[in-house]
Amino acid sequence: MDKRAVERYMPMADDAIITVFGNVKIDKTYRSKLSAFGAAVMMSGLLPALAYYKKNEGKVIELLEYMYEKKAGKKLENGGLFKLAKETKEEDLKELIINFSISLKLVMNLYI
Repeated sequence: MDKRAVERYMPMADDAIITVFGNVKIDKTYRSKLSAFGAAVMMSGLLPALAYYKKNEGKVIELLEYMYEKKAGKKLENGGLFKLAKETKEEDLKELIINFSISLKLVMNLYI
């Protein structure tokens, strides 16, 4: 985790939350789901965590994909982050995704 990167991604995380959830009050469980996502990535790896969350917690993946698309400046293809993780060096993407999830978790405190 890079504290400066997390702080730099917080405005992007705010945009992601507003875009994905709109002006609706967000369920408190999403903060814990984001925390658990980081732990899942650290324990089982990026690909297994992305596969599980894509199937069971789609909103979390939508938030992360939104942030990646904004940072990269391009739209993700079908398969999203999972396909990207298969094609790229995992460690670089892994750190970026973990920083995104921490930023989202911190900003989500404003909306809960």
